Amino acid sequence: MQAAPGEPHPPLIQIFSTPSLPLHRRGRVPSYGAVVLEASFSPRTPRLPAEPHHIGNVEVRPGELQVLIEGVRVGFTVREFELFFALAERFDRVVPRPEIYELVWGAHMPYRDRSVDVFIRKVRSKLELVAPGWEYIHTHFGIGYRFAPQRRTVHPGH
Repeated sequence: MQAAPGEPHPPLIQIFSTPSLPLHRRGRVPSYGAVVLEASFSPRTPRLPAEPHHIGNVEVRPGELQVLIEGVRVGFTVREFELFFALAERFDRVVPRPEIYELVWGAHMPYRDRSVDVFIRKVRSKLELVAPGWEYIHTHFGIGYRFAPQRRTVHPGH
């Protein structure tokens, strides 16, 4: 969508209805030189309610692509939010890496691809900054990841 001369610029992100994963973005360069991102949602993915979801001390706002922990915004990128939401939506369930990849990237995971692991590390890092002492994403080696907020336990002598 391009703005004619003298008209206001289109929004940076257009979100239709309520968000669902995966988001597919297309960048375009309009005549005034700004990059416009459009967000559209895969028809194979069910629509999610726009109202916030609360899981423990986590508030997920799908309509805003935001996650808050005890009222503090985590500051995820769109892709990080997609990954976080894919896990949070499957609370306390081990989600295999290929399934996460399909939910977030919308394709089959290439052989030996580490994208899921890289983004899990980024998401964990941002969560740790906002909520030290909490663990949200648990690794199940050789299988995948599980979302279940819990306080880290400190063992005496460690």
